[in-house]
Amino acid sequence: MSLSVTIPARANDGTAVSAGEWYPDIAPADVRAAMRLGDTVTADRLRAAIIAAIATVGRDLATWTALQAAAGHATLDDVPADQIDGKSVLVLAWRRAVMSYAAADLLETHAEISATNDGLQRAADVGLPIDQHRRNALHAIRDILGKRRSKVALI
Repeated sequence: MSLSVTIPARANDGTAVSAGEWYPDIAPADVRAAMRLGDTVTADRLRAAIIAAIATVGRDLATWTALQAAAGHATLDDVPADQIDGKSVLVLAWRRAVMSYAAADLLETHAEISATNDGLQRAADVGLPIDQHRRNALHAIRDILGKRRSKVALI
C-alpha cells in the first residue's frame, strides 16, 4: 500500500515516520504543511511529536485494529471503506488523527508563544488552538471506530 503526496519535502525534515506495517507512514513535511507549523519547529521536535501521536492513535485503535487484522485485512487501506479523492476515508481519518495530535503536542510546548502582542499574533497565525487539534484527533478516531460524536450542552 502506498499513499502519494504532492507536498515537497523540506531538506531537513527527513524521511517519513514508519507507523508499522498496518498503518501508512507519515511524512513530516505533510504534517508541517497541513498543520501550518512553519519553520520554527525543528525537524527533531516534529519527528518526536509524530512518533508520540502515532503511539497515541495506535493505542486508541488497538482493539479495532486487531479485529480488522483478524478479519483478514493486511493494512488499514485494505479495510473496506468509502473513498474520497481516491483515498480511503479510514486512511484520511487516521492521518488527521496523527497530524492533529502531533500539532497539539508541538503547540502545547512551543516556547516562542508568549503573552506579548507579538506572541499573541504568532499564536493566531499558527491556526487552531490546542484543544481544537485534540478534538479533531478524537473526532477522527471516532470516525474510524464508527462511533457517533456527542455534543452535550448544559441547560
